[in-house]
Amino acid sequence: MSDVDWAQVFDRSFTEQSRSTRQRVWREVYGHDYAEHAEPYSYVSRTELEQFAEHLRIGPSDTFVDLGGGRGGPGLLVALRTGARLIGLDISAVALADAEQRAEKFGLGSRAEFRKGGFAATGLGDGCVQAVMSVDALTFAPDKQQALTEMARILAPGGRLVFTSWDYERTPDNRPPQVQDHRPLLERAGFDVLAYQETTDWKHRWQATSRGMIARRDELVEELGEERADTTIAELQRQLDHQLPLATRRVLVVATRR
Repeated sequence: MSDVDWAQVFDRSFTEQSRSTRQRVWREVYGHDYAEHAEPYSYVSRTELEQFAEHLRIGPSDTFVDLGGGRGGPGLLVALRTGARLIGLDISAVALADAEQRAEKFGLGSRAEFRKGGFAATGLGDGCVQAVMSVDALTFAPDKQQALTEMARILAPGGRLVFTSWDYERTPDNRPPQVQDHRPLLERAGFDVLAYQETTDWKHRWQATSRGMIARRDELVEELGEERADTTIAELQRQLDHQLPLATRRVLVVATRR
């Protein structure tokens, strides 16, 4: 998968994705645990975002990075909760433009900024931030060891890393190389792992949201047009058939920079 232009993939995805239908499905599946104001492009829940804010251990005098933060919702909610300054990084220019608008709506224009950057190269200085978060994005990093090493580089000693991602039995088609366990990579990158927890109902939520979207073809056609709707449905079905069976767990990870 090294030849895939993920920036182009996500620019197209953020431009063409269903938003209203997706929100309805996610509300139905997650119930009160849906992170409504974040409008996440991920499987993160309201409870998990509260855990992010708690585990990052940051306050108004600190700066944190949301790496692979997409349209910015989860990082902005953590910034609101903690009072810390946010630097949101993503490879999608479409997502970053949306994130900047969202920051203004959240009243965080003065302490949230969004830049183009990825797991291989954040463009940030050594030890310049007190925490890093990443929600369901590390799975797309082509080299996860390199990505975790970059996170360690930009973190001040003692800084916290909190992320969610998946462990895989083996790498699915149409995905960069995956790992069976992130802990050895974290240790080699210079982290001490404090928590490595399987997240609540992750498999059910993946299945139920995908099936809910597939069942709403008429709504998707109305929102996206027939061609885009059918492409979306085909991708969701492919993930259910070929990607989900290879995932062994979705984890919430807390680590500290040595």
